[in-house]
Amino acid sequence: MEKSNIREPKQKRSIEKKNKIIEAGYLLFCEKGFYNTNTVEIAEKAGISVGTVYSYFEDKKAIFLEVLKYYSEKILMPMYAEFETLSMPLDLHEIISKIIEISVQTHMFSEAAHEEMLAMSHSDKDVKKLTHDFEEQVVLKFAEILCELGINIQNVNEKIHIIYNAVEFYSHEAAFHKHNFINYDVMREEIIKMIIKMISDRGY
Repeated sequence: MEKSNIREPKQKRSIEKKNKIIEAGYLLFCEKGFYNTNTVEIAEKAGISVGTVYSYFEDKKAIFLEVLKYYSEKILMPMYAEFETLSMPLDLHEIISKIIEISVQTHMFSEAAHEEMLAMSHSDKDVKKLTHDFEEQVVLKFAEILCELGINIQNVNEKIHIIYNAVEFYSHEAAFHKHNFINYDVMREEIIKMIIKMISDRGY
């Protein structure tokens, strides 16, 4: 179907239909993977016709990209909500610990979804770009939040990018990998200490 025929829903009912497609795609991609899922199955799961699917999405990949946005928001929104409650003076240890806890919980929401999206980010340029843009959005947003709180950090984008990846690494470990030789409570505390050091006036 031509891109010009794809419509953006305006009415509540149409928006609900599109969301049903995204949610059905999410469930099927988690269960079967991207390549083992087709649009007919997504339509059946959503309880709508295949033609309706193609009125909102060009193809299966377009659905997957929307699913990736949906999944990313599930990770990001709770963190934003946590930061919106902050006020001075800050208890950095408590804040960072809470952010790590939220990150681990959202990763545990679906290991299959996370692994599928990670694999696709390595094999598909559009998924890779979306993942890259999401990471950039997170870094810049948290830099903005810290600035609004009056916390001025030298090399803030670079440091937050490192922090973001440290939290991601710990979340993957704690949610999915679980090495027997690692004490994850100790690892979490080491990461918290590292982050506090990075954003404190003392630096390294």
